[in-house]
Amino acid sequence: DEKDGVVRIASSRLFDVTGLNVLRLQSGCDFTVVLATSAEIERSLKETLGVGADTVQSLVSDAEASGDGVQVVSGEEEGEADLSHQAQDASIVRFVNQVLTEAIDLRATDVHFEPFENRFRVRYRVDGVLVEASIPAEVRRFQAAIVSRLKILSHLDIAEKRLPQDGRIKLKVAGREVDVRVSIIPMLHGEAVVLRLLDRSAPLLGLERLGMSARDRTVIQKRWSCPTASCW
Repeated sequence: DEKDGVVRIASSRLFDVTGLNVLRLQSGCDFTVVLATSAEIERSLKETLGVGADTVQSLVSDAEASGDGVQVVSGEEEGEADLSHQAQDASIVRFVNQVLTEAIDLRATDVHFEPFENRFRVRYRVDGVLVEASIPAEVRRFQAAIVSRLKILSHLDIAEKRLPQDGRIKLKVAGREVDVRVSIIPMLHGEAVVLRLLDRSAPLLGLERLGMSARDRTVIQKRWSCPTASCW
Protein backbone atom coordinates (compact mmCIF):
# COMPACT_ATOMS: atom_id res chain seq x y z
CA ASP A 1 0.00 0.00 0.00
CA GLU A 2 1.48 3.38 -1.05
CA LYS A 3 0.49 6.80 0.27
CA ASP A 4 2.27 10.13 -0.25
CA GLY A 5 5.30 8.37 -1.68
CA VAL A 6 5.70 6.13 1.35
CA VAL A 7 5.12 2.41 0.95
CA ARG A 8 3.36 0.67 3.80
CA ILE A 9 4.25 -3.00 4.21
CA ALA A 10 2.97 -5.68 6.55
CA SER A 11 5.41 -7.87 8.44
CA SER A 12 5.12 -10.48 11.15
CA ARG A 13 8.73 -9.74 12.18
CA LEU A 14 8.57 -6.11 13.20
CA PHE A 15 12.00 -6.10 14.83
CA ASP A 16 13.89 -7.74 11.96
CA VAL A 17 16.07 -4.65 11.47
CA THR A 18 18.53 -6.36 9.12
CA GLY A 19 15.81 -7.61 6.82
CA LEU A 20 14.09 -4.23 6.73
CA ASN A 21 17.35 -2.46 5.91
CA VAL A 22 18.03 -4.87 3.04
CA LEU A 23 14.52 -4.28 1.72
CA ARG A 24 15.00 -0.51 1.92
CA LEU A 25 18.29 -0.66 0.02
CA GLN A 26 16.96 -2.97 -2.69
CA SER A 27 13.71 -1.08 -3.24
CA GLY A 28 15.07 2.44 -2.91
CA CYS A 29 11.79 3.43 -1.28
CA ASP A 30 10.80 4.86 2.05
CA PHE A 31 8.33 2.69 3.90
CA THR A 32 6.58 2.17 7.17
CA VAL A 33 6.01 -1.23 8.72
CA VAL A 34 2.68 -2.47 10.04
CA LEU A 35 2.62 -5.49 12.33
CA ALA A 36 0.48 -8.40 11.08
CA THR A 37 0.30 -12.08 11.84
CA SER A 38 1.59 -14.64 9.37
CA ALA A 39 -1.98 -15.88 8.85
CA GLU A 40 -3.18 -12.35 8.00
CA ILE A 41 -0.37 -11.85 5.51
CA GLU A 42 -1.01 -15.22 3.87
CA ARG A 43 -4.74 -14.49 3.64
CA SER A 44 -4.07 -11.09 2.06
CA LEU A 45 -1.68 -12.61 -0.49
CA LYS A 46 -4.27 -15.25 -1.37
CA GLU A 47 -6.99 -12.62 -1.85
CA THR A 48 -4.72 -10.41 -3.97
CA LEU A 49 -2.67 -12.88 -5.99
CA GLY A 50 -4.74 -16.06 -5.80
CA VAL A 51 -4.44 -19.54 -4.33
CA GLY A 52 -0.89 -20.90 -4.49
CA ALA A 53 0.58 -17.66 -5.85
CA ASP A 54 3.92 -18.22 -4.12
CA THR A 55 4.00 -21.81 -5.33
CA VAL A 56 3.27 -20.88 -8.94
CA GLN A 57 5.90 -18.13 -8.83
CA SER A 58 8.41 -20.71 -7.63
CA LEU A 59 7.46 -22.95 -10.56
CA VAL A 60 7.87 -20.08 -13.03
CA SER A 61 11.25 -19.12 -11.56
CA ASP A 62 12.50 -22.70 -11.70
CA ALA A 63 11.31 -23.08 -15.30
CA GLU A 64 13.00 -19.85 -16.39
CA ALA A 65 16.20 -20.80 -14.59
CA SER A 66 16.32 -24.16 -16.35
CA GLY A 67 15.67 -22.49 -19.69
CA ASP A 68 12.85 -24.82 -20.75
CA GLY A 69 10.01 -22.42 -19.91
CA VAL A 70 7.65 -25.39 -19.39
CA GLN A 71 5.30 -24.10 -22.08
CA VAL A 72 3.25 -27.30 -22.25
CA VAL A 73 -0.47 -26.53 -22.34
CA SER A 74 -2.35 -29.54 -23.66
CA GLY A 75 0.17 -32.12 -22.55
CA GLU A 76 0.50 -33.56 -26.06
CA GLU A 77 4.10 -32.37 -26.32
CA GLU A 78 5.25 -34.14 -23.17
CA GLY A 79 6.07 -37.80 -22.77
CA GLU A 80 4.80 -39.97 -19.93
CA ALA A 81 8.11 -39.85 -18.08
CA ASP A 82 8.34 -36.04 -18.33
CA LEU A 83 4.79 -35.52 -17.05
CA SER A 84 5.32 -38.01 -14.24
CA HIS A 85 8.46 -36.13 -13.19
CA GLN A 86 6.69 -32.75 -13.29
CA ALA A 87 3.68 -34.12 -11.38
CA GLN A 88 5.98 -35.19 -8.54
CA ASP A 89 7.64 -31.77 -8.38
CA ALA A 90 7.31 -30.37 -4.87
CA SER A 91 5.73 -27.14 -6.12
CA ILE A 92 3.08 -28.99 -8.17
CA VAL A 93 2.30 -31.20 -5.18
CA ARG A 94 2.02 -28.14 -2.97
CA PHE A 95 -0.25 -26.25 -5.38
CA VAL A 96 -2.67 -29.17 -5.67
CA ASN A 97 -2.66 -29.53 -1.88
CA GLN A 98 -3.39 -25.81 -1.47
CA VAL A 99 -6.39 -25.99 -3.82
CA LEU A 100 -7.77 -29.08 -2.08
CA THR A 101 -7.25 -27.56 1.36
CA GLU A 102 -9.05 -24.36 0.41
CA ALA A 103 -11.93 -26.34 -1.11
CA ILE A 104 -12.33 -28.35 2.08
CA ASP A 105 -12.09 -25.21 4.25
CA LEU A 106 -14.87 -23.63 2.14
CA ARG A 107 -16.93 -26.83 2.54
CA ALA A 108 -17.09 -27.17 -1.23
CA THR A 109 -18.78 -30.27 -2.61
CA ASP A 110 -17.00 -30.16 -5.98
CA VAL A 111 -13.79 -28.79 -7.48
CA HIS A 112 -13.60 -28.16 -11.24
CA PHE A 113 -10.29 -27.83 -13.12
CA GLU A 114 -11.20 -26.43 -16.55
CA PRO A 115 -8.79 -25.85 -19.47
CA PHE A 116 -9.40 -23.08 -22.00
CA GLU A 117 -7.39 -21.78 -24.92
CA ASN A 118 -5.83 -18.92 -22.97
CA ARG A 119 -6.34 -19.81 -19.33
CA PHE A 120 -6.86 -22.55 -16.77
CA ARG A 121 -9.82 -22.10 -14.44
CA VAL A 122 -10.51 -23.61 -11.02
CA ARG A 123 -14.00 -23.44 -9.55
CA TYR A 124 -15.53 -24.62 -6.28
CA ARG A 125 -19.17 -25.58 -5.79
CA VAL A 126 -20.19 -24.01 -2.49
CA ASP A 127 -23.81 -24.22 -1.32
CA GLY A 128 -24.80 -25.35 -4.81
CA VAL A 129 -23.18 -22.38 -6.56
CA LEU A 130 -20.00 -22.54 -8.66
CA VAL A 131 -17.50 -19.95 -7.45
CA GLU A 132 -14.32 -19.24 -9.39
CA ALA A 133 -11.15 -19.56 -7.36
CA SER A 134 -8.61 -16.79 -7.56
CA ILE A 135 -5.44 -18.35 -8.98
CA PRO A 136 -2.42 -16.85 -10.77
CA ALA A 137 -2.70 -16.70 -14.56
CA GLU A 138 0.69 -18.42 -14.89
CA VAL A 139 -0.80 -21.67 -13.60
CA ARG A 140 -2.00 -22.36 -17.17
CA ARG A 141 1.58 -23.23 -18.09
CA PHE A 142 1.52 -26.15 -15.68
CA GLN A 143 -1.98 -27.52 -16.25
CA ALA A 144 -0.73 -30.82 -17.72
CA ALA A 145 1.42 -31.46 -14.65
CA ILE A 146 -1.47 -30.54 -12.33
CA VAL A 147 -3.79 -33.00 -14.07
CA SER A 148 -1.07 -35.66 -13.96
CA ARG A 149 -0.68 -35.09 -10.22
CA LEU A 150 -4.40 -35.69 -9.74
CA LYS A 151 -4.15 -38.84 -11.88
CA ILE A 152 -1.30 -40.16 -9.76
CA LEU A 153 -3.25 -39.52 -6.55
CA SER A 154 -6.26 -41.41 -7.94
CA HIS A 155 -4.15 -44.26 -9.45
CA LEU A 156 -5.07 -43.45 -13.05
CA ASP A 157 -3.04 -43.73 -16.26
CA ILE A 158 -1.20 -40.44 -16.81
CA ALA A 159 -0.40 -41.41 -20.41
CA GLU A 160 -4.09 -41.71 -21.36
CA LYS A 161 -5.36 -38.34 -22.56
CA ARG A 162 -8.02 -39.25 -25.11
CA LEU A 163 -10.44 -41.32 -23.02
CA PRO A 164 -12.40 -40.40 -19.87
CA GLN A 165 -11.10 -41.85 -16.61
CA ASP A 166 -12.60 -42.22 -13.14
CA GLY A 167 -10.82 -42.79 -9.86
CA ARG A 168 -10.84 -42.13 -6.14
CA ILE A 169 -8.63 -40.40 -3.59
CA LYS A 170 -8.68 -40.64 0.19
CA LEU A 171 -7.44 -37.53 1.97
CA LYS A 172 -6.87 -36.49 5.53
CA VAL A 173 -6.79 -32.72 6.05
CA ALA A 174 -6.42 -31.26 9.55
CA GLY A 175 -7.72 -34.50 11.03
CA ARG A 176 -10.75 -34.61 8.70
CA GLU A 177 -11.18 -37.65 6.46
CA VAL A 178 -12.34 -36.77 2.95
CA ASP A 179 -13.26 -39.15 0.14
CA VAL A 180 -12.75 -37.72 -3.35
CA ARG A 181 -14.32 -39.07 -6.52
CA VAL A 182 -12.28 -38.09 -9.58
CA SER A 183 -13.61 -37.72 -13.13
CA ILE A 184 -11.27 -36.74 -15.97
CA ILE A 185 -12.68 -35.83 -19.38
CA PRO A 186 -10.68 -34.91 -22.53
CA MET A 187 -11.55 -31.43 -23.82
CA LEU A 188 -10.48 -29.30 -26.77
CA HIS A 189 -7.68 -27.52 -24.89
CA GLY A 190 -6.65 -30.24 -22.46
CA GLU A 191 -8.25 -32.44 -19.84
CA ALA A 192 -10.97 -31.24 -17.48
CA VAL A 193 -11.06 -32.67 -13.97
CA VAL A 194 -14.02 -32.76 -11.60
CA LEU A 195 -13.51 -33.73 -7.97
CA ARG A 196 -16.51 -34.66 -5.82
CA LEU A 197 -15.65 -34.16 -2.14
CA LEU A 198 -17.29 -36.10 0.68
CA ASP A 199 -16.23 -35.08 4.16
CA ARG A 200 -16.67 -38.27 6.16
CA SER A 201 -16.03 -36.48 9.44
CA ALA A 202 -18.73 -33.86 8.87
CA PRO A 203 -21.58 -34.37 11.35
CA LEU A 204 -25.09 -34.96 10.06
CA LEU A 205 -27.34 -31.96 10.64
CA GLY A 206 -30.34 -32.48 12.87
CA LEU A 207 -33.71 -30.79 12.37
CA GLU A 208 -32.85 -28.26 15.07
CA ARG A 209 -29.98 -26.96 12.89
CA LEU A 210 -32.01 -26.53 9.69
CA GLY A 211 -33.65 -23.26 10.71
CA MET A 212 -37.06 -24.78 11.43
CA SER A 213 -39.35 -23.47 14.12
CA ALA A 214 -40.21 -25.72 17.07
CA ARG A 215 -43.75 -26.09 15.72
CA ASP A 216 -42.56 -27.23 12.27
CA ARG A 217 -40.15 -29.73 13.81
CA THR A 218 -42.94 -31.19 15.93
CA VAL A 219 -45.23 -31.56 12.91
CA ILE A 220 -42.55 -33.28 10.81
CA GLN A 221 -41.47 -35.62 13.60
CA LYS A 222 -45.09 -36.58 14.25
CA ARG A 223 -45.67 -37.40 10.59
CA TRP A 224 -42.45 -39.37 10.35
CA SER A 225 -43.63 -41.60 13.17
CA CYS A 226 -46.90 -42.52 11.43
CA PRO A 227 -47.08 -46.18 10.33
CA THR A 228 -48.88 -45.29 7.09
CA ALA A 229 -48.94 -42.43 4.62
CA SER A 230 -52.37 -41.36 5.83
CA CYS A 231 -50.77 -38.83 8.18
CA TRP A 232 -49.67 -36.77 5.19
